[in-house]
Amino acid sequence: MRRWQRILSLLVVMTVFISMFSSMASAARDPWLWPFTQDSIWNTPIGSNAVYYGQGHFGQAGFVGADIEIHSKTSASDPVRPIYTINTWNDRCAGTNPADGTITSMNIPDDFIIPDARPQYTPNNVAAFLLPNGNLFQLGPLCRDAHGGPVYGYQYPEEGPVSLQSDGRPGVHFGSRLSGFGGTVRAGDLTSSTPIRHALKLELFAQKYLYFSNSGDPTQNYRWPAYSADGYAGDCVNSSYNCYKGTDPKFVMGVLLAIPPNVTAESLGITTEPGKKVFKALQDYGGYYADDASWDGHYFSISEEELGAFEQTYGYSFDSRSGSWYDDMNKIVKALASVDNNSPTSVGGGGDRRAPLADPVFGTMDSVVPTAPSGLQLVSMTNNSAVLSWTPSTDNVKVARYEIYNGTTKIGESFTNNYANVTGLKPNTSYTLRVRAKDSSTNASTFSSTVTFTTAPGFSETFDTASTAWSLTNATIAGNKLTVDPNWLVSASAIYTGSSFTAPYRFKTDLSTQGSDYGNQAQIYFNYTDASNYYSIWFTGGDTNTIKLNKTVNGTTTTLATAYNYNLSGANAEVRLEAGSSGNAISLIATKGGSATTIFNKIADSTFSSGKIGYAASYQNFSIDNVNVTNDIGDIAAPTAPGSLTAATLAGTNKINLAWTAATDNTGVRGYYIYNDKAAIGYTSSLSYTITNPLPSRTYNLTVKAVDLAGNVSSASNSTLITTKADAYTEGFSSNATYDWTFLKAKVNNYMLQLTNFNGDARATYYNQIFGKSYTYNVALQSDGLSNSAKTRVLFNYVDANNTYYVEFGGGASNTVSLVRVLNGTATTLATYAGNYNIGAWDWPVISINYNNGNINVTANRTGTVTNLFTNISDSNIVSGQIGVGSLYNNVYADTISVK
Repeated sequence: MRRWQRILSLLVVMTVFISMFSSMASAARDPWLWPFTQDSIWNTPIGSNAVYYGQGHFGQAGFVGADIEIHSKTSASDPVRPIYTINTWNDRCAGTNPADGTITSMNIPDDFIIPDARPQYTPNNVAAFLLPNGNLFQLGPLCRDAHGGPVYGYQYPEEGPVSLQSDGRPGVHFGSRLSGFGGTVRAGDLTSSTPIRHALKLELFAQKYLYFSNSGDPTQNYRWPAYSADGYAGDCVNSSYNCYKGTDPKFVMGVLLAIPPNVTAESLGITTEPGKKVFKALQDYGGYYADDASWDGHYFSISEEELGAFEQTYGYSFDSRSGSWYDDMNKIVKALASVDNNSPTSVGGGGDRRAPLADPVFGTMDSVVPTAPSGLQLVSMTNNSAVLSWTPSTDNVKVARYEIYNGTTKIGESFTNNYANVTGLKPNTSYTLRVRAKDSSTNASTFSSTVTFTTAPGFSETFDTASTAWSLTNATIAGNKLTVDPNWLVSASAIYTGSSFTAPYRFKTDLSTQGSDYGNQAQIYFNYTDASNYYSIWFTGGDTNTIKLNKTVNGTTTTLATAYNYNLSGANAEVRLEAGSSGNAISLIATKGGSATTIFNKIADSTFSSGKIGYAASYQNFSIDNVNVTNDIGDIAAPTAPGSLTAATLAGTNKINLAWTAATDNTGVRGYYIYNDKAAIGYTSSLSYTITNPLPSRTYNLTVKAVDLAGNVSSASNSTLITTKADAYTEGFSSNATYDWTFLKAKVNNYMLQLTNFNGDARATYYNQIFGKSYTYNVALQSDGLSNSAKTRVLFNYVDANNTYYVEFGGGASNTVSLVRVLNGTATTLATYAGNYNIGAWDWPVISINYNNGNINVTANRTGTVTNLFTNISDSNIVSGQIGVGSLYNNVYADTISVK
């Protein structure tokens, strides 16, 4: 960077500085990408006066998940369809009950489909539509399961849509009546380098954590900004599982939750990149308790685009019961406290804000369409699915999804950037598919070229219509599913009589079970001849369960293989079982939450070579959907393992750079998953990957696996060990990045840190590491202040604005230099330099602070001349903290930061 360019700033009149920097905001906001007013609850950062209460109130959850929100724009050219209220929570797309709000119909594309609820899957389906008149219309739970059919959902606020430029408070999260658009994790929030710049919405187990008062005053059961609590909150007679049973009256629906400033991502042991982003957002903006999870889960509201991009970016599912991401989210939720003084007059507690305010000015919405996908090709195909690949589109903001069309009918979507596994196709049917891209503003590209093919023969059943080809005993086909043993009887079965199948074949089933102990049993039949001769997958309910591969010959059952502890039951558990016979080998692969697990691998047995398929249950409510049998085994060949994995820290940083040689595959390698100690930490389609924020003083055991277009994963590469440096950090702002820093009237500009506030203080602190015991902090400074009242501060052992040390330089040549301690809000000067030290001469002196177990030494180096400012100053009131830069009534630049 040419330093002389910065000298030009001295020629600018002070009033221009004030006009330029007083708001410290970015360009005018796109109201779709960053909605609602600057002082909205969603856009207001936590303040320095926040009163934190009750940290540790929330505990470990058995599940971390996403509550998907649907955001879409409609056009005046879309057909107008009626809106009805839902029939019941479990049967939504039914009836003609009139809409409960002011809008009884809406413009909506006929191919916009949102499936109905199904057993163990009843999402909130909160939706927000931008109407042709520019206002936001909210429905929930949204349901629309028929092409061109009516739309179902409750609407709120009842008075009608709201403006994107309003405060954005009301909406269709019916636990709180808060917005279905504000607070959502949007496209790029977790998958880009930009920090989240808004509050979040959390949904935790209300029965366990929220308080309900029986005083008769409903306002005691929620707090601003919520409008209400759940209708069942106090009904422990009819809703004993859902009613609120928390004991602390401070924790009610609508409470603002945040991570106190003395907690760091490092102190919690946050290891995943998205975990660090969530931590940062919840510390700077907080999250509102917006709805009830209704069971032991920690949920975050997230757009469907970002949920799809999450797995593509990181290689693991957002929904999880174990792993590093699951651990990080539990650590973060357990660290939350309430912001007790959050109110309409002091949003976020008031005081100095932890992050810059949003620009008060709205711009126009992005209308630039992405480029069209190119090079569309068919990679592989079965009787009910096809894998497509293409060259990705580009966009001025972000490509969010790809839509797959058969002719003019949309049949699928993909949130990956260059391929799609299109499911739900019919056997022996011709398809002509094409793809288009949509960006984060829902602008659609033109279509790609087409690809035409005919699916393989086979059997596929979705139970969308009545079927007579099943022999049912204590079983039903209704509600788009097959249910075996709905009445929890001793014996129930369903056998498909329409055909027999001869090995080799694949037999796939989506299923869910409700029983949770050993006595709740279910079976999947294949090569079934009669009730005395068949193969079966036999399994019990619960977390500590048993799964067996059995064969029954003339009524005698023999177990061929046994596995344990793979839970096929539970809310929101979508399980896919693949029982395949290839020659004399039988395999069982279960897919749950996007993760495939091989339970039985090529178990040899040749007793039965053909037969029917079916299901059975005993004291187990067993639901089945999406049955598929095909003789095309498909691509089951995994790629070769990546080779020659190396790891090295980038010069002057703790960032870990990985590189490897390419894997090979029969259909093509899609990308590579990166693992640390067998836990997925990232994904890339290239042959290198950078871990940007590893923890210091940690040993990483790294491997890489390849994945092909069919989803087959290779064995691991060679492993490599690398240990990060202790308390090492360097920053030259060479990428204009703002990640890992907290700003107050500050920003990264022109590849340097800039702090500007002529009416008060400004501050920038690096939050990703806590430094203590012994370290040296170096920073190059330049101040535009010409009087001693214009201060520049070098912050160290920074806990918060009320607890820190700093070295303070007045402006001008005849200035005062002081070493100051702030403890519980009281500033004390520990030492004053006997002379003057000017940092406004544009020669960028480097200030070095050495902290060694309570002993403080400070030097300044101006073009090789070292000046001792403070020597052996002893103070141990604050033993560790963050580093940073501050200013008072000044415009200050900082660059070339390092900590050793």
